[in-house]
Amino acid sequence: MNLVLWCNRVIKIGFYLLFILIPLILTPWNYELFEYNKMMVTYALTIIIVGAWAIKMVAQKEMRIAKTPLDIPIALFLSSQLLSSLFSMDPHVSWFGYYSRFNGGMLSIISYVLLYYALVSNWPNLSNLTNLLKVALGTAVAVALYGVAERLGIDKSLWVQDVQNRVFSTLGQPNWLAAYLVALTPIAMAMGMLNAKWPMLNKDTKHFLLKYFLFSIFHLALVILFFLVLLFTRSRSGLLAFAVADIVFWSLVFIRPRLAKQGEALRNFLIVHFAFFLIVFLNGTYVDSVDKWLTFNAWKSRVTVQRTNERAEPSTNEAPAAAYTAPLLETGGTQSSVIRKYVWQGAINAWKSSTKTLLIGTGTETFAYALFAGWISVLVTNFFGFSVVIVQLFLFLFPAMAIASHQSTADSRGLWKTFPLKLTPQVSKWTSLSLLLALFMLLFFLGRMWWADVLFAQGYRLARNGAYAQAQSLNNQAITISPAEPLYHDEYSTTLAALAALAVEQKQATLAATMIGQALTESDKAITISPKNVNFWKSRTKIFYSFSAFDPEFNPAAITALTRAWELSPNDPKIIYNLAILYGRQNDNTKAIELLQQAINLKPNYRDAYFALHVFYKEIGNSQKAREVVETYLQKVDPNDKDFQTRL
Repeated sequence: MNLVLWCNRVIKIGFYLLFILIPLILTPWNYELFEYNKMMVTYALTIIIVGAWAIKMVAQKEMRIAKTPLDIPIALFLSSQLLSSLFSMDPHVSWFGYYSRFNGGMLSIISYVLLYYALVSNWPNLSNLTNLLKVALGTAVAVALYGVAERLGIDKSLWVQDVQNRVFSTLGQPNWLAAYLVALTPIAMAMGMLNAKWPMLNKDTKHFLLKYFLFSIFHLALVILFFLVLLFTRSRSGLLAFAVADIVFWSLVFIRPRLAKQGEALRNFLIVHFAFFLIVFLNGTYVDSVDKWLTFNAWKSRVTVQRTNERAEPSTNEAPAAAYTAPLLETGGTQSSVIRKYVWQGAINAWKSSTKTLLIGTGTETFAYALFAGWISVLVTNFFGFSVVIVQLFLFLFPAMAIASHQSTADSRGLWKTFPLKLTPQVSKWTSLSLLLALFMLLFFLGRMWWADVLFAQGYRLARNGAYAQAQSLNNQAITISPAEPLYHDEYSTTLAALAALAVEQKQATLAATMIGQALTESDKAITISPKNVNFWKSRTKIFYSFSAFDPEFNPAAITALTRAWELSPNDPKIIYNLAILYGRQNDNTKAIELLQQAINLKPNYRDAYFALHVFYKEIGNSQKAREVVETYLQKVDPNDKDFQTRL
């Protein structure tokens, strides 16, 4: 087999692996088990696919890139992201992405664009694109079935999250699983209709009837499975996206008279939507405003209450019972809709913060500091949530597949940009070998990055268990492999600070001084690489705070560091609360009271802030104000709080 055919095979297998491995891959060894590994596999397969494509062009002595209708939009988008990253407020995050996810950084966007052009430029010569879609659907079946198993409790003991209540399968987060399944559901619907063309019945075609019937039932079953698991995620954005996709898909189908006349579209429409209704009627959508009208339990409860009220004696002292109470969408923590509101508000504030950011943005992927100013996805789930690797691949590769499918059947003239390569056989050979060597070097570098993350994760977990000496060694190894990653320096500084505190307790003054110096040096490195990462300033505050336990001179440095964090995240009430505590430690109670009042204004139910405000008013001798704080909390927040009741 010649080199071109080998390259075609590598490219085809590479795209198959993208649709198989990205949804499924996860490991127990990394700092983040899901998205980080999916992004690393995406990088690796991009290197392999693009490398094979480059070697193929050298062998053919011609650079051949497909022309597509999206060339100008992609060029404009890529240019805007590049310009934004070059002038980013945090270049490291803008290029590499927020650590543990990496998706959304400039390098990931370049990878998606390269994959787009690799597909449209190579797939017409490789295979039927339907096979690629079948691979994607087959993988989704495995993901969805595991979601059902999670609903039944197969791995509920492995996760801190209540995965049985909101499943996330192999995607790592319920909204991400929902986005993945919603994107593939219309394809499953289309496959069911394409394979359901019933022939005229005669003795030569009877076996086709069964074949097409089974194909149709299989794909409709996939649609129903995806919808059921979508409900298990309890994702409102996913449910909204599903509704939009469903309306758009069937509207386009019924516009085509040929399908409508044959009755196939109507038959499939009625089957799947009856199944949807039945699932919602029995299971519910976990959205109160919907479930109170559509679920069996709601109507049963309503009838039961009505009968009870008819039989019961009227009473003016009792409030009427609620007819129906739906389970909460999310329990504990901050609701995802609120988090998204903060992210968008932070992004807008950062965008308006200066002329530069107003014109070119804040830098790709900086939304993690409440300033995400990237591009807007056409997917509803991306608009209301956060983009993830597999959905980004769909965003770039679904149009690529549609274009490649058209190119495989259309007249190929004028569809390619070609640039001849005048290479002698010897030069062509050495160029191919050089490209192959570069490919292996990039994969080796990527493997070292992944291994550094494994070492970092081990050290991180050891440090949380108090094994600081072992953690120090692992952190140092991770930094040796990947010295440009600021998170490694930040974690190392925290570990060294803990070792310094232990040395002070053991009265090892020289060792303590050494550890203090190293901790501050590592913190400096983290902040130098990523100066506007609010988490690094918080870590620096904790370091100075721990040092102030044996040397009060460190307290002002802690205030300075936390003030910087407050400047970067002005709407974080916890930062303001901690800053108030630091001012209180140096007897500036007036400033502490002022800050606590600001924290309560930002978060009116902030119990710790009310309690601290009560304490500081007592310290300055203002008992009346202290009492008013307690009364306000009991009136507006929690009238049953025993601790606050006793303080009255």
